[in-house]
Amino acid sequence: MIGLETRTCLRFFLLSGLFLFMPSCGPQGPAETDRAPNVILIVVDTLRADYLGRADLKTPVLDEFAREGVEFDKAFSHVPITLPAHTALFASRYAQVHGVVNNAQEVPIELPLLANWLGQNGYDSQAVISMGTLAAQKQGTWLDRGFDQYDDDMADLIGGEELNAKLFPVLTELKGGDPFFLFAHYSDPHVPLNAHGTAEHPVELIFDNEDPIHLECSDSISLEKKMRFSVGEHRLRLNSNARNELDFVVNRLRIQIQDGHHQRLLKIKPIVGHIGAALRNQEFTFEVPEVDGQAELDAEFYIWINEETGPVEMVRRYELEVEYVDRMVGLLLDELRSLGLYENSLIIFTSDHGEGLGTHELMGHVHHLYDEAIHVPLMIKLPRKDSRFERLQAASDQIARHIDLVPTILDLLMLPDLPGQMGESLLVDQPRIHFAETRQPAADQDLVALRDEQFKMIYRVEEKRFEMYDLVADPQERLNVYQEMQHMRPDWIEQLKTLAKANLQVERVLDEDTEEMMRALGYL
Repeated sequence: MIGLETRTCLRFFLLSGLFLFMPSCGPQGPAETDRAPNVILIVVDTLRADYLGRADLKTPVLDEFAREGVEFDKAFSHVPITLPAHTALFASRYAQVHGVVNNAQEVPIELPLLANWLGQNGYDSQAVISMGTLAAQKQGTWLDRGFDQYDDDMADLIGGEELNAKLFPVLTELKGGDPFFLFAHYSDPHVPLNAHGTAEHPVELIFDNEDPIHLECSDSISLEKKMRFSVGEHRLRLNSNARNELDFVVNRLRIQIQDGHHQRLLKIKPIVGHIGAALRNQEFTFEVPEVDGQAELDAEFYIWINEETGPVEMVRRYELEVEYVDRMVGLLLDELRSLGLYENSLIIFTSDHGEGLGTHELMGHVHHLYDEAIHVPLMIKLPRKDSRFERLQAASDQIARHIDLVPTILDLLMLPDLPGQMGESLLVDQPRIHFAETRQPAADQDLVALRDEQFKMIYRVEEKRFEMYDLVADPQERLNVYQEMQHMRPDWIEQLKTLAKANLQVERVLDEDTEEMMRALGYL
């Protein structure tokens, strides 16, 4: 974990040398309403900015939401990893300052967070999340701190339909009470990517010589089932019956028995394949021990599998997932309207990071800082009687950073700043410089980057090598112009070297269960 003294020095450096643009806030505020506006933050995990508003994709809900609110076309995440990106957003601090640079790290207990701050100012804070990387491994040491209710009760990953089934009762309870802050986190389109009915891949699960259990794994699927096993060795076979040549992956496999007042996890031995392997047929064995002289024992069986796809099919399924999550967010917005909560709510829509889909010959998002990994959508809808739409619109052509969201929310609510916040309110029309990083051990190597309206410079720390891109002439970041154009941003060279030296001690809370989950989600 980064120490307090180091964090203070880095914060001073980042603010004094790079990013200090002090706001000149005007007097105009929201019109009087009967109650303070609600705050609803919708984050769609792994959603690239350039996959919305496209003629070849059906995203009518978010396209209309962008027209109704204010859309920031140049919005960026600070880390292409879920937990660090969300922590930067909620704390208004860069990752190397708040100290969380990988998943499975504890969030420092002294770190001020938005939910805490809104709670101290009369807000009921609720969260419903959809992915295990945001689940609190130990209460109060994750982003759950400050939420009155933080619903992370799930196995590993749930889709938008399941998330909405959890969200809607929460909204019903919140209606008519104190003003609320709601954090809704959708995991579509994070891997594994679903086919949404456009493909079939049946898999049979066969215990010993019992009748098969049929699963369809073209959509990522998990099965929890109560079973009963006799004492002794058992065999589980998984056979693909797909007509295509695609393999399937067993992400998670767990069998628990009741041993007195405790659950005992059985050791599962791979015979053909293993957890995380992509094959068409796999086989495992496990031993059920004798407990209190019982010949048979009750057990809880859990498996999570999905189809393994190549790069071309991944892109197609990513598009399907984007269209799907658009529909799911649409249902959420409709529910807000039906409950009378939409008009008086400040609604922010964004993503934690993007996804590499073959550009730069890269898939995924952890290992690079090109725009496909950090350029995110950002849309803000003001409460109905707030008169500051034009101020927000005037600033929408500037760079917007995730660290700017908390200051913007608090500015719009006319509440005090979050202590130590490093961002600036987006109500202020001013140029900003964006800083991003990705760190080992999740990333292959440490990378840090700076960008403004025209240029991006990336420093590969271990290689001591720089890349630079003219984003106006080369928005796809194909041509490295560092040798020819480094003189255009000479200060960035030393600044990036300094930022790369952050004394980070990455201590991840990785038990066997968490390690399996993170591997299945592509983080190990």
